[in-house]
Amino acid sequence: MFKTIWRLFVVFVFIFLIKSTFTPQTQAYIVWPENPNWVERVKSQMDRLQKDAQDLPANVEIELKRLWKDVKPGNDAKLV
Repeated sequence: MFKTIWRLFVVFVFIFLIKSTFTPQTQAYIVWPENPNWVERVKSQMDRLQKDAQDLPANVEIELKRLWKDVKPGNDAKLV
């Protein structure tokens, strides 16, 4: 019984080896048609990030003023 299972296993291994050696391997190609556009896109994003980083203190100041305006009590409020 063991001999027949072993022989079947060996036959399947040989069939697999023969199949893998004679059939062509599949090939994958990576196509990236927008290579120059990619570089320009990265440059524009970097420029935008640098501009936003330079405007960051002004944006923080605007947000603090807006927050202060929202928290500040009205003129008719009385000190308790």
